[in-house]
Amino acid sequence: MLSDNTVFAQLDLDLGPEEVSKMAHRMGITSPLDGIPAEGIGGLRIGVSPLEMAAANATLASGGIRRNPVAVRKVAFPDGRVDRPEDPDPTRVLPEAVTHEVTKILHDNIVGGTGTAA
Repeated sequence: MLSDNTVFAQLDLDLGPEEVSKMAHRMGITSPLDGIPAEGIGGLRIGVSPLEMAAANATLASGGIRRNPVAVRKVAFPDGRVDRPEDPDPTRVLPEAVTHEVTKILHDNIVGGTGTAA
């Protein structure tokens, strides 16, 4: 299997880097992005945090529904009271069919493509 980067690089150019940057933010990236073509395949001038990458990848894993990361979901007190510091607000940002295809491509690259060393 060959690399799919050329396909995604062309898709980035076809859609426009600014649109790709907007989608990255909708998926969970919070750092500023430059909106340049290389960002569509991971070429970032300034990196993003592991938490942001986890949030964006979790959006793919959940079928296109983004949930804001929360460190503590609930605190149960000895008296039985439960406090929920923050309730994640789920938002659909991608159709499930799209996330299925992207996940399949990523999986295929790991098991038989350029990402096998990973």
